Amino acid sequence: MRISGRPLEILLFLSNFPQESFAGYSLSKSLGISSGTLYPLLVKLEEAGLLDSQWEDGDPQELGRPRRRYYKVNGQGIAALNEKMRSIHPQFEPVVTGDPVINSVLGAK
Repeated sequence: MRISGRPLEILLFLSNFPQESFAGYSLSKSLGISSGTLYPLLVKLEEAGLLDSQWEDGDPQELGRPRRRYYKVNGQGIAALNEKMRSIHPQFEPVVTGDPVINSVLGAK
């Protein structure tokens, strides 16, 4: 998957919060991307192995609303983002995630 434009924007946003998961609605509001544009991009990013997603626990009737799907950048997504940023700016320093396992894979300090 080519990482530029909106997909790059999504990965950059999520990489700022590597330990957190976001519902699509929250991403849409935070990034100012319409849901009709955002959700197909989230599917493509997940299919490319750059994001992980998970349905929230709970019965929609008990929740009083449909269950939400939460998205989170993974190590492969951070690595792809770092590679993209290095291609734009060779002096780019890798993203440090706060997760020692991901950091060791990325070679970040």
